[in-house]
Amino acid sequence: MALYTTMMESFMTVTRPTIGRDAVKGVTQTPFTTIALNVPCSVQPASANIIFQYAQKQVNVTTRIYTTTNVGTEPNDVITVNDKDGTESLFHVKGQDRNLYGRALSPYFIDCEKV
Repeated sequence: MALYTTMMESFMTVTRPTIGRDAVKGVTQTPFTTIALNVPCSVQPASANIIFQYAQKQVNVTTRIYTTTNVGTEPNDVITVNDKDGTESLFHVKGQDRNLYGRALSPYFIDCEKV
């Protein structure tokens, strides 16, 4: 587990919109709720195979984010990634996080589209 943690060069914050109902406006979206804060991660471009698999479902995926913990992301969550050089990037979650090898100590990944 320590090896995976040292390979994570960035930190991410996961936020989720809260959707409710209003008698005047109908559907409303309140400010985002923070789901996870400062989680170590590694951002990598999605492979051609992954992009093709999602394209068959008409979903645009450009990036795969690896992490050591299951942060409970859901589609349409927003991930803010801060790199070690101070760059901030935004991603929309398109696929839920899964364990990479199906083992307890394996990294998780989240398929996203860069905004």
